[in-house]
Amino acid sequence: MTQEQRDEDFERRLRSAVGSRVTQERNRLGFTKEQLASRSGLASRYLWRVEAGRQNLQLATIAKIAAGLDLPLAALLAGVEEMASDQDVDLDSGR
Repeated sequence: MTQEQRDEDFERRLRSAVGSRVTQERNRLGFTKEQLASRSGLASRYLWRVEAGRQNLQLATIAKIAAGLDLPLAALLAGVEEMASDQDVDLDSGR
């Protein structure tokens, strides 16, 4: 596997992990996707793509989602590193 392929795989797993955390917290609070989208100031279709791991996110957007969930940003991202990790990826260097 080339470095470019490893990077792309890491980015895919990271998007998926963030999406899973958003879904977990949304479900914990009993919000629909539409409710969370409204609370976060995002389109529901965009939020669907986030939860599906198909949307690249800017930090400001993750912060909006965290605010919509009434969570600190760090709490929303808790566990994402472990979820995205595997033996081939060194998360400290992003590779």
